[in-house]
Amino acid sequence: NIIAGGALSSAFIPVFIKYMISEDDEKSAWHIANTALTLALSLLVVLAIIGLIFAGPLVKLYNPIAPNYTQTDYLREINLITGLVRIMLWQAVILGTSVIVNSVLNARQNFLLPAIGTVLYNVGLIIGLIPGFFLAVAGHGTHPDLTFPVYSASVGVVIGAALQLGIQLTGIK
Repeated sequence: NIIAGGALSSAFIPVFIKYMISEDDEKSAWHIANTALTLALSLLVVLAIIGLIFAGPLVKLYNPIAPNYTQTDYLREINLITGLVRIMLWQAVILGTSVIVNSVLNARQNFLLPAIGTVLYNVGLIIGLIPGFFLAVAGHGTHPDLTFPVYSASVGVVIGAALQLGIQLTGIK
């Protein structure tokens, strides 16, 4: 996301505008946009698949067992984090794609759809939090199981990213 969000859009927008306005070559501008989108999406999907495959070992690498943890507690947390990573990787793919679409819209002076997309991203987050909130409140005993609420929030992040991309795509047709 850092590469796609910063460097790629910073390099992409001037080139797109150059072909769109200075060169008066709309066909080449759209070819560049299509190529950038295809490359970004392909690279992000490949990286996400690698992340899905190696999520378990990577999570263990970055989360060594704490001295006060039992092996059972540690494995339970590692499994939870691994599951969340596997969900959240799709958010990175969607938002990485959204950066290119957002750049095209900004270059074409369309700022409304990216703004609405940001709002919809937050709506998706809230949608993901609602089921988990009600389930956590319902199981408010001494040791409520918060696994579902955490997964629900993660799914909400992916939903929010999809909503953001979806609204932006309507401006590119």
